[in-house]
Amino acid sequence: MTEQKAQQIAARTGIDLDGGAQAAGPAGPAEGRRLPPFDVLAVARTEAVIAQLRSTQKHPACSRMSWRYQRGGLGQASLHYLETHAPDILLVEVEEDPDRVLAQLAELSQVLEARTRVILMNAEAPPDQRLLRDVFKLGVSEFLFPPFAETEVISALGAVAADIGEVRQGRLTAFLGVRGGVGSSTVAQTVAVAISMFSEAEVILADLDQQTGTVALNFDAVDARTLTDVLRRRSPIDDVLMERLFVPVNERLKLLLVEPSFENAPHLAAPALNAIISLADRRGRQLLFDMPSVWDSRTRKTLAQADHVVITAEPTLGCLLTAQKALESLRGVRGASRDVTLVLNKYRSQRGNAVPDRAFTEMLGLGADQVVRVPADAALFSHAQYSGKSAVQFKEGAAASQALIALAARVNGGLDYGAALPLGQRLAAKLRQWW
Repeated sequence: MTEQKAQQIAARTGIDLDGGAQAAGPAGPAEGRRLPPFDVLAVARTEAVIAQLRSTQKHPACSRMSWRYQRGGLGQASLHYLETHAPDILLVEVEEDPDRVLAQLAELSQVLEARTRVILMNAEAPPDQRLLRDVFKLGVSEFLFPPFAETEVISALGAVAADIGEVRQGRLTAFLGVRGGVGSSTVAQTVAVAISMFSEAEVILADLDQQTGTVALNFDAVDARTLTDVLRRRSPIDDVLMERLFVPVNERLKLLLVEPSFENAPHLAAPALNAIISLADRRGRQLLFDMPSVWDSRTRKTLAQADHVVITAEPTLGCLLTAQKALESLRGVRGASRDVTLVLNKYRSQRGNAVPDRAFTEMLGLGADQVVRVPADAALFSHAQYSGKSAVQFKEGAAASQALIALAARVNGGLDYGAALPLGQRLAAKLRQWW
């Protein structure tokens, strides 16, 4: 056993495996992290443990994981492996008898796939020092014992994810307007173009507004095949079909379109949403959702799965009241996450601000780094739309374009743009703006 693993066990258990003891210290939860889309099989002997794991499953960090449950212990887990595919992570509640646990682990190792990581749990009593040594020698990744809370389960899952190594995981950003007409779709579409222009990321812009979506119109793709066609025909949705539905805009940006109609439901069906997210995860893509301005259970579930949420509002009293309710609902789903950005669109328009922007952000409880102000520039966005381009493509140096490029950098975790570029490339970019 490595010294690092021994220290981790000592911190969790208070038992020094090299001899001696130390005070127990709780493992830190994986706060603010979205765990990779692992398949988890939970095998538990007691209802209390099953209930605790089901509560953990609802945590935002676990929103992309798929969970299966089975009643039983290590012996039943072995039989289950013989009948179905092995998961990425196996969570098993074990008995107190050390000899029986070791015998069952040895049996399980005969059918266990090498990629599967095992986390043991004992909700009744801490394991003794000999059992801890032996189970870790057999390849067990983590051992949870009473009293363990939801945060410790998430911490253990995070440790296992780190042990597996870097997982190519997509990043989901949801764009939502506090009401219709505030410009959320324009923001989402411009950010998608900016990321594709100034980074190496592969970007998917998915239009989820089945009633009034504008992605197809603004990218001149109204004749393209849409996800709506597939759903009407009740065709099975798989990766091959999803790839065929993509409409390429440039080398790195692809669109996933719907056919807007007031006869459609406001949201896509859950299987279609899950298929889109799973495909982006497996390919490590940047996935941007242009969402309808509808707040319901489906909206909350989608926002819980997102890595980043961008809320667009105008600095008016009506938008302030709606944004306040939206953020309250969002915090109920995601907790005190800082991966939320407010876009104050049409900032300092000619009609003036009904609410000063400082008062606006203070009332919403947002930090200065969580607010992006996009100046009002009706001429820029109108001319860009008429020319079939985004504002960034039409006039990159405009103040509104620069604000949206800054938002794209926040969403993408950085861009190859501005000060991030070498001097020669910065000069070339400046010359392109002039010419």
